[in-house]
Formats: sequence, C-alpha cells, structure tokens
Amino acid sequence: MSIFTLSLWLCLSIGCDHPHTNKLALDGDGDGYTAFDGDCDDTDATTYPGVAWNDSKTECMRDADGDGWGDAHADGAIVSGSDCDDLDPEVEDNSADQDCDGLSTDEDCNDDDVSAPSIADDGDCDGTETALDCDDNDRDSTIIADDEDCDGTETLLDCDDTDSTSTTKANDADCDGYVTDLDCDDEDNQKPEEDDLDCDGITRDEDCDDNDESSTRIADDNDCDGVLTAADCDDNDATVGEQLNDTDCDGVVTADD
Repeated sequence: MSIFTLSLWLCLSIGCDHPHTNKLALDGDGDGYTAFDGDCDDTDATTYPGVAWNDSKTECMRDADGDGWGDAHADGAIVSGSDCDDLDPEVEDNSADQDCDGLSTDEDCNDDDVSAPSIADDGDCDGTETALDCDDNDRDSTIIADDEDCDGTETLLDCDDTDSTSTTKANDADCDGYVTDLDCDDEDNQKPEEDDLDCDGITRDEDCDDNDESSTRIADDNDCDGVLTAADCDDNDATVGEQLNDTDCDGVVTADD
C-alpha cells in the first residue's frame, strides 16, 4: 500500500482538517448560514440574515423567541429589530412602545426616550414629577424647589415664599407689604403710604391734613387752623386767630383795638 493511499485511508477513517479550509465558510451554529452568507453571530442559531422576517428579510438580526421580530436590544454586529422582549413570543413589534421602556406610547412622555417619565408620574411632561411640580397640568409652571408657595414667583424674587398672597420684590422692594405705588419710601419698610398719604413723614393720625404735605401737625397745632400753638391765641379753637394779628388775644385784631 502506498503512503498516499494509507494517508487517505486514515483521513477517511478518523477524520482530518484540510489545511486550506476557510473557517468563514463553516456553519458553526448549524443555522444554515456561514459568515460568508452574512451570519453576524455564528455561535447563535437564532441569529442570521432574514431570521426576523417581519423587520427585514435581509438584515442579520436575532430572533430568540421565533416570532419573526428582531431583538430591539441587540448590539454589536447584530442589527437591532423591534421586539422589546425577544424572550417572549407574545411581545412582538414596538409600535406601541417605541423605546421599549415598558410604557405604551399613550402612557409615555416621550416614547423615543427610554429615560422619559410616565404621564402618570409627570402629567405635563416637563421633566418634574407631579409631587415636585407646582402645577402638573402646566409645563410652564414653577416647581416647588424654586417656588415654595407656588405663587408663580421664584423664592429669590418673592417677599415671603411661604405665603402665596405676599408681595414680590418687583412691586414691593422693601417687602413691607405695600406695593411701590402705595409706599412713600419703598426702600424703607417703616414708611408705608397707607399711613401717610402725603408722604410728609407725619402719619395720618398725627397730621392736620394728610393730603397736604405742607400742613401742620397736631402736636404743633392742636386745632389745625394753620397757626402753631405758640402763636395761636386759642389753640383749641380754630376760629381764634394768631397773636400776630391780635397781640392781646382779646378777639379784636390789633389794628382795630
């Protein structure tokens, strides 16, 4: 028997690898596709071109549950399909849950973003959860972290952020409760205009005429006749004139006395 014949007989009997066999032409997982045929994972028989025929008849995808939809979570060389749960044949395409986060489109604030909250947790989908939002039906509303009393004015701009009825620094600079237009000095919280209408520095209960800043004060002109006490013949009677015109205060003016 020749050496060639012996070698051939041994090869056929016990098997032998041909030194020139290309491993890319082998079908490692027995799915009928080799790397030459486009098999992107030749170690997985559920991954090969066209396996997910509902998604693509040519792309190399994985369809572990055999429902005809490719694994949406595939990565690497495997093309992603539209099956949110590729281990459950009852879950098919992601038409009702684009981002596969377990929330249907009508329950999801953004069905293209897996990190987006649900509408149940964030009604206006502004990114702030209901419990932390001043108005979860208005995406333009303030949030509790920035506006504790939820009056629409942020803490730094609010005179009292625990009282939704308080004034704001924009309309009450000294935060004394009187808006600028009604405050004699809106930088001094001790001088509200409500108590001093003419803003002469004398409160209404001490002012003879709180609508006239040039009027006298009661402490200096008890009868508020415009004549100071020291110069008034009778500072309890506004009809009695001043000493300048009635030196002896007898009720007759000096020129006629």
